[in-house]
Parts: sequence; C-alpha cells; structure tokens
Amino acid sequence: MRSQDIHALINQERSTTINFGRITTVKKNSAIVPASPEDVEYFKRKKRSFDPVTGLNLYEDERLIRAREAMILAVTIFNAASYRFKSEIFAVLANIGWTYLMHEYYERKGIKPVNADGSSFALSFMLSRSDCPLSKGIRNNLAALKQIRDEVEHKMLRRSDVKWLSLFQACCLNFDKTIVNWFGPRVTLQK
Repeated sequence: MRSQDIHALINQERSTTINFGRITTVKKNSAIVPASPEDVEYFKRKKRSFDPVTGLNLYEDERLIRAREAMILAVTIFNAASYRFKSEIFAVLANIGWTYLMHEYYERKGIKPVNADGSSFALSFMLSRSDCPLSKGIRNNLAALKQIRDEVEHKMLRRSDVKWLSLFQACCLNFDKTIVNWFGPRVTLQK
C-alpha cells in the first residue's frame, strides 16, 4: 500500500494520529512481520465501519450501538400511532438499552460484567452495586421501569401508556445525559 493510503486508513477516527515518518519507519523495519492479506482486509473493514455521525464502530462499540438502538426503538414504538403494546415494549427495550450501557461502562472500567456462571450482569444487579455510577434518582427511575417490565410477563397492563409517560420521558432524558457524559456528545440521541 502507498504511505498516503496507509496514513488515511490508520488515522480514520483515531484520536492520536500517526505521521508519515512512523509509517516509513515501520515499512523499512525488516523485524516487523507484515500482516496477512486476511488481517489487512479485516483491518480495512473494521476501520471503514465507523458511523460518521456518532463515531461508533460496529466492531469496537457494539454494546453502545445496541444501547442507543434499543432506546431509539423504545421511543419510536412508543410514539407510533399504530401500536397498542407501547408501555410493555418501552419497558423491555429501555431495560435492554440501559443494560448494554452499564455493561459498556463496567467493561471500560476493567470490570467484566459477567457472573460466575457465565451470564451477564442484570441491570438490577448493577444498580445495587456499591460502585454504581448512577444517581439515586436515575436508579429509582430504572427500578420503577424494571417493575413495569416484570409485570409485563404476568399481567396485562391495559391502557397504561399515559400513566407512565413521565417515567418514560425521565428514563429517555437520563439515558441521553448518561451516555453523553460517559462517551461524549457525538453519541447523543438528540439527532
């Protein structure tokens, strides 16, 4: 590959860029084993998998992408006029979104969000941990949301959408504030 092509590929979405001198030094160093064609193709695919709006990468930020999509889907379905199963779906999808968000938080803090039996941490478990980074208000909001999610399995909630509208709105606003605080303004849901 030409140095300028390597330069453009390596520096895409990279916070600290690599200069042409470093690329030339690596190319001339015979002790460095060249990557296989398969490794190069994987690297190219990975580098080209950045979302230009959020800066998230399909390979490196899968949890954050899923967290955002779960919350976006929750809001989209709740706001759609043709659905009647709104509260139930919102509670389930919002719970999934927060779970992925918290998993990513703990993973980046060096804490594997996995139990001894191989299952991943439940949101309720993460909210009860002494190192939970969320405020008491957010934890209370999520506990109420979990209660709704749990009731979905056992009884029909009827026309309860209006009853929990403020709870759901708070959940969305808290989610957006939290994801932006932890991972930067590019990942906001406001767009």
